Amino acid sequence: MKGHHACSCQPNAGDCTRFNKAANYRFAVLTKVTAVLFLTCLWTPPLRAQLGVGFSTIDPPQSVYTIAFGINDHHKIVGTYYDSDGLGHGFLRNEDGRFVTIDHPRAQTVNGFGTEARGINSAGQIVGDYCAAPPCDGVSVIKGYLLTGDRDDKDGFDKDDFKTLQTPGHINSYLQHINAEGDIVGCEHDTDTMETMHGIVRHDGKVTRFPVPFSMNNGINKREEIVGFYVDPSTGIRHSYLLRKGVATLIDFPDATATIAWDINNRRQVVGVYHKADGVVHGFLWQKGKFTSVDIPGAVLTVVFGINSAGDIVGLYEDATTGHGFLLRAEDTESGGGGDK
Repeated sequence: MKGHHACSCQPNAGDCTRFNKAANYRFAVLTKVTAVLFLTCLWTPPLRAQLGVGFSTIDPPQSVYTIAFGINDHHKIVGTYYDSDGLGHGFLRNEDGRFVTIDHPRAQTVNGFGTEARGINSAGQIVGDYCAAPPCDGVSVIKGYLLTGDRDDKDGFDKDDFKTLQTPGHINSYLQHINAEGDIVGCEHDTDTMETMHGIVRHDGKVTRFPVPFSMNNGINKREEIVGFYVDPSTGIRHSYLLRKGVATLIDFPDATATIAWDINNRRQVVGVYHKADGVVHGFLWQKGKFTSVDIPGAVLTVVFGINSAGDIVGLYEDATTGHGFLLRAEDTESGGGGDK
C-alpha cells in the first residue's frame, strides 16, 4: 500500500493504525463523553456491486494506484493517486470525467507522500493534507489544507487557492472531510502518534478535540453529526462511533476485529470498512441500525471512503495487480434510499 501513515489509515489486510508506543491507560476516558449508547447491530447479506451504468472505475491517466476519498452532491470526486515513481498526488474528478491534479505548492516529495485530497463539499471546497518537511513518514510535519479555487473550467490550482490549516500545539494535522457549512473533521498528533492522537472538528476557525485518545474524526454532515473511530489500547481493536449532540453511539460490525467509519451523509447513512479474523477487508454501508457489506466483484479488498446525499459511494478496491478508485451510484445498489431525512 502506498503512502501508509497513521491518520490517513489507508487500510490493508493488516493494521490500519500504527502503535508507536504502548499506552498505559484504557478506554475509561470515554466516560468524559456525555453518554455512550451501545448499538445492537443488525446485519444484512453482502451487497455486490452491479457493474452497470452506475459503476465507474476512477483512475487518473498518470496513476498506477488510486484511492477515491470523497464525493459531493454534484458528483465531483476527490482522492489520491500514486504515479510510476511512487509519489502521491491529490486529484479532482469533475462530473464530465475530467481530472485535475492537486499538488500543494509547498509539498515535499519525500518517501512518496506528496499531497492527498480527501473531502469535498457541495460548494466545491476541498480538504486534504501534505508533507511540509522531511522525512514525510506520516508522523512528522504533515499539515492540513483547505482548497477554495474549484471551478468547472479549471485545469490546475494556484498557490493562492491553498490555505494551510493547523491545530495549535501539534505537529501533524490531517483533514478528512468537510460539510456544506465548511465544518472540517480530521485528527491531530505528534511524533508519538497514538498517545497524542485525537479526533478534531474545526468550526468557524476554532478547533475542538474529541476527548477520547487514539481517535480520529472522519466524516461530518450538515447536522454536525460526526463519525470516526478509536483504538482500544488494551486490545488494539478499532471501534467506530457516531457523535450526535455530544452523545457517542458505538458502531461495530458483528464479529469484526476492526470497524472504521469514514463518512456520513445528510440522511445519516454511514460508510466505512471492516475486517474479521481472516483479515479480508470489506466495505460497509450502515443505515437505520443495519449493516450491509459492500464488495466489488473480483476484488481482493474493498473500502468505502465517501458518500453523498443521494447515497452514491466512492472508495478503493484492489484486484490482483493494483488499486483502483471507484464510484457506485445509489441506483446500482440494492440498498438505495432508506436514510433518515
